[in-house]
Amino acid sequence: MAGFFSSLGKPRAQLGVDIGTSSLKVVELHRGGQIPALSSYAMLESQSYLLRASGAIQSSSVKLSQAQLTEMLRLAKQKGNFSSASAVASVPPFVAFTALFDLPQMKPSELESAIAFQARQYIPIPLEDVSLQWLKVGELQAEGGFAHDLVMLSAVPLEYVATCKQAFSAAGVPLASLEIEALALVRGAVGPDQTPTLVIDIGAQSVAILVAERGQLTFMEQADLGGATVTQALAASLGLNPMRAEALKKERGLTDTGPGREMAAVALPAVDAMVGEIRKALYTYESRFQKKVPAERILLTGGGANLRGIEGQIASMLQLPTAKAAPLYRVEYPAGLEPLFPELNPELSLAIGLALPAVS
Repeated sequence: MAGFFSSLGKPRAQLGVDIGTSSLKVVELHRGGQIPALSSYAMLESQSYLLRASGAIQSSSVKLSQAQLTEMLRLAKQKGNFSSASAVASVPPFVAFTALFDLPQMKPSELESAIAFQARQYIPIPLEDVSLQWLKVGELQAEGGFAHDLVMLSAVPLEYVATCKQAFSAAGVPLASLEIEALALVRGAVGPDQTPTLVIDIGAQSVAILVAERGQLTFMEQADLGGATVTQALAASLGLNPMRAEALKKERGLTDTGPGREMAAVALPAVDAMVGEIRKALYTYESRFQKKVPAERILLTGGGANLRGIEGQIASMLQLPTAKAAPLYRVEYPAGLEPLFPELNPELSLAIGLALPAVS
C-alpha cells in the first residue's frame, strides 16, 4: 500500500477523530488486557450549518474550515481529558477522489507501475497535487477464467492534508495520519465479523453506502443527502425554524402514531429518497460485478442512524435485517457507560475504527 499514512510505531494509546460536516467525534483507545480499551470520548455538534453553508466544518468542496476545526479540537481535548500523543483523522468521501478497478494479477513491482498509470486516468487533478493510497480489496474472475485483483485507489488533495495538519497543530493535537473514511467505518462497524454486510453511514449532508465482504471493504458509493434532508423537509412543510425542526426530528423520529404522525408523513419521503439512492448504489454494484450484492444484513452508522424508526423503515424497504452498528461491545469500556450504547454505538463507529489499528 502507498499513501498518505504516516507511522509512529505502536503507541500505547491513540485518538480517532471523526471530522463530520456538523460534528466532531473523538475517542481515545488504549491497549487493554485482551482487547483494546476505551479511555475517554468527546462529541461536539454545531447546528449552525442548518442556517448557513458557512457553518459547516467541512463541505462538499475540499475547503476545510481550519479555524472552526481547531476550536472544536480544543474543546474536545478539554471535554475528553485525553492523554494520547497523536491522532488519526478521517477523510470523507466527498474530499477524496476514489476509484475501484481491476487489474490482471501481477508482481508487486508491476502492480505499482500499473496503478500509477491508472491513477492518471481516474484522478481529475495533477497527481503532484494529491497524496495517493491504494489497497487490494478482493479478486475477480475475468473472461477466460483469468484472476484479476480488485484495487481501490484514493487520492486526497494536498491542500486538505495541509489544512488538517495546521488545524491539529494549532489545537495541540499532533496528527499521525489520515485515513479514508470508508475503510475505518468498515473496521469500526463490522470488525472481524465475516458476514457479508451493507454498511450505511447516515451523516448530516451525505450517506455513504459500503459493501463489506469477509470484513473487507469491496465497494463504496456516496449520495448527497442525509439527516439534514429530513430536517429541511420538516422546516419547509411545517413552517418551522431549522433548529426547531432538528429538535422535533430527534424527539419524535418516524413514529406514525400520536403527535409524531404528521411529522412522519413529512419525513418519510426524504427517507424514501435516501433508500432510492441506496438502491441505485446496489444496482451499480451488481452491474460492476455481474452478481447480486451478497449482503446478509445492514448495519447503520452515523448520527442519522439514531433517528427513531429508521431501522424499521430501511429493513422493510430493502428486505434485509437491519441494526445499528455496535463497536463498543468489541472494546473494554468504563463501568456505567453501557446504558448510553444505543445512541453512542452508531455515532462512534468511525472514530473507533480510526483508532483501532494502533492499539490492537
